[in-house]
Amino acid sequence: MKVKFAPLHILVAEDLQPMRELIKEVLRAMGVGEITMARDGEDAYQKYLTYSPDIIIIDWDMPGCDGLELVQKIRRAKNSPNRKIPIIMVSGFTSPPKISEARDCGVTEFMAKPFSSGDIAKKIMHIVNQPREFV
Repeated sequence: MKVKFAPLHILVAEDLQPMRELIKEVLRAMGVGEITMARDGEDAYQKYLTYSPDIIIIDWDMPGCDGLELVQKIRRAKNSPNRKIPIIMVSGFTSPPKISEARDCGVTEFMAKPFSSGDIAKKIMHIVNQPREFV
């Protein structure tokens, strides 16, 4: 089954400019219709509230509000418009306890750095084709 990415709006929260650009280019190449970029967790939360994306890709290690704090805010804040939004956590922290921590925090999918464009596509296709709530 071919997934159509054009209707998707994806918010990317990543503090490193080169990584933001890499993810953005991969999403563009996949045909994602709308991509919103955020430089940190606070910026991402404000853009999440403003633009209502379909999926969020979050880096774990960001200054200020890190990825886990952002996930908790999205999942628990009273003003959060979609507490069940799919969230893909991207991180170099790949030990089983760290992956469990991310899952327990409310991450939908976990993607280890470094990753390929195919890895991103697979995670998004999984979310689109087999939607599930966070744990």
